[in-house]
Amino acid sequence: RKINHDPSGIMHFHSNQGENSIKSDEVLSFLEDNFGNFLVGLGGVGLYQFQGRPNSFQEYTINHKLVGKSVKTIYKDNGGTLWLGSWEGGLTKYNAANKQLEIFHPSVGNFPSQHVWAIEGSVSENIWVGTLRDGLYLFSPASKKFQLFNHNDKDSSSLINNDVLSLLLDSKGNLWIGTGNGLSIRLSGATGFENYFRMGSGLMKNLTSNVIRCIYEDGSNRLWLGTNGSGLIIVELKGKNLEVTKILSVSNGLASNVISALQPDGRGNVWVSTNDGLSIVDSKSIAMKEIGNNQSLKGVEFLANSSLLTSSGRLLFGSSSGF
Repeated sequence: RKINHDPSGIMHFHSNQGENSIKSDEVLSFLEDNFGNFLVGLGGVGLYQFQGRPNSFQEYTINHKLVGKSVKTIYKDNGGTLWLGSWEGGLTKYNAANKQLEIFHPSVGNFPSQHVWAIEGSVSENIWVGTLRDGLYLFSPASKKFQLFNHNDKDSSSLINNDVLSLLLDSKGNLWIGTGNGLSIRLSGATGFENYFRMGSGLMKNLTSNVIRCIYEDGSNRLWLGTNGSGLIIVELKGKNLEVTKILSVSNGLASNVISALQPDGRGNVWVSTNDGLSIVDSKSIAMKEIGNNQSLKGVEFLANSSLLTSSGRLLFGSSSGF
């Protein structure tokens, strides 16, 4: 099978499309650069550049220097510097303007974690780095120093869990941290964390799931939490109280209760990728919208936080079978 086209405008890029096709079908991350090219983080083969048309995949200039070849997240700071987080590859900083590359990794001795799962900006010029197993770090590019925030059983204001799966800095300067066992929020100006989780025996402190895979803030300052098995939770933060305003699941029409990514389309909709296809939700009413059989892509396993709205208005979703 080569490129899939259908009347709805869907295109499918995968590894069986010729010499310059994508080199791995495991598409983990995306970023659009300042020139309209797309960086694609792949499982096992590293970082590639894509010009938006078939047979235009090229190995990115720094790929041979990466320690880890599974690029889980790509972040571009306000100065245009690229930050890459990889499985086994730690954190990589690359300035395309002056071609300077710096690797932060245990083997170098300047960063203690191999597994960077999420990267987010801060209210300053610092960078938040979420790791798998090793907690959350605040990195100062100026001093090149990392400040660790991790879980401490004896401190209720510590990070709720050390497996950081998703990060979002909201419009009020609060940092939301989705983990493998609950949600932490670092309120703007605070030093500790407010923690929210599901408790046993049917009791819960605000959440119906402990695994928060992706986070999105809508125009009404509501936060959307994509979970691993409990669907989509819509919440509002009022002071330190987290109020659940709505829960969407397969019973409401979601393709699956395992949410992979939450991608606004710039037209009032949020596309919800799952481990079993796509759904569309109206961002104002939080109502499910009808989606055609072709667009739903039922059966496609989409991957966590692998999505992008391009400057031309196209939506990209990474899956285990290309994008």
